[in-house]
This record gives sequence, C-alpha cells and structure tokens, in this order.
Amino acid sequence: MKQLILFLAVILFFHSESLSQIKFEISGGYINSLNSENLFTHTKDGIQGSLTLLYPLTELTQLTGKVIYQSRRFNPKSFSFYVPLVVGYPMPVVTNGDNLKSFGLLIGARVNSNRHHFINPYVKAETGLIYHSDSYYELNNATRMKYFGSKTLFEYSFGIGLNIKLSNSYSFNIDGNLSHIPAEGLVYFPINLGFQLPL
Repeated sequence: MKQLILFLAVILFFHSESLSQIKFEISGGYINSLNSENLFTHTKDGIQGSLTLLYPLTELTQLTGKVIYQSRRFNPKSFSFYVPLVVGYPMPVVTNGDNLKSFGLLIGARVNSNRHHFINPYVKAETGLIYHSDSYYELNNATRMKYFGSKTLFEYSFGIGLNIKLSNSYSFNIDGNLSHIPAEGLVYFPINLGFQLPL
C-alpha cells in the first residue's frame, strides 16, 4: 500500500510540474503568398492571428495546439474580363470585394535548442484543417457576385524561430513558416511575432 501511495505521489508531482510549464502564446503576423493560383487567385498578401497552447513533453520538446484566423486582401485588378459596353449603360468593372477569411485548427510540435538561454532557436512542424470562407466581388459598387465557394482544406507547415526570454514565465517569439496546401498546390509564407505566458 505504501508503495502505491508513493507511486501516485510521484505521478501527481510530475503531472503538476508539467502543468505548471504549460504556456499560452498570442501571435500575429504577415502572410506572403508565394503563388496565387486557384484558391487565392483574387487576393493579395494578408494578415494572420493565432492562439497557441504549448504542452511540454521533454526539456526541449513541446506539443502545440493552435487556432488561427487569416485575412487575405481582395485584389480587384486580378479580374481580367470586361463585359462589352451596352448602349446607355456603363461598362461593368470589378470595383471592390470581400477579403478572403480563413479559420483553422492545427496541431504540431516544437523542438528547442536550449530553453534556458536568453535566445533560444527552435524548429517546428504543424498540420491541420483550415476553412476558407465564401467571398464576393462588386460590379460598379452595386451588383455583388460570388467568385469562390467555401472549402475546408488540409495544410501542413515547417518553420524556424527564435524565442527571446524575458523571465522564467514570459518570452517573445518570432518565426516563419513554409505552409503548403496540397489539394490546391499552394505555398505561402506566414511570418509571426508572438508573446508567450504561463497558462
């Protein structure tokens, strides 16, 4: 019985130690699209925000769970068609449109070089699903027409970053990812700045 109590006490101690090391990260950044076919044909670069939970597995490895939001700017100049002029009516042209908004859930891992140094390089990998919302454009600031249907697509990414330690509990992160959406053959490059704090 004493051995069982001792075993449970050790498990609870290490479990509480790992819980005390769980971190929460708030980040935001810039999205640079490396190609603009298919899904992002009518958009420019954009912005991204995310909330990440980091759970320590070992001294140098963390599991991550992330919720992201992305917005890519609408690009009216991407439309090359023009409707022929009809007598008495102006020629319709694309004048405006909705930004492409995306929401995603990703899981992954980070491997740190040394979490006790002031500057700590790390590598990371993530995978998950991202929902890309319906979008519309306007003709002559009046008629709205849909140009893209909603899609939920698989995505994976690899990245490198730096963690700059402010204290044992707080730090800044800066990282860049190479993200790939296989179904659309798309590659984009998000650069993020984040703030890490204890949960």
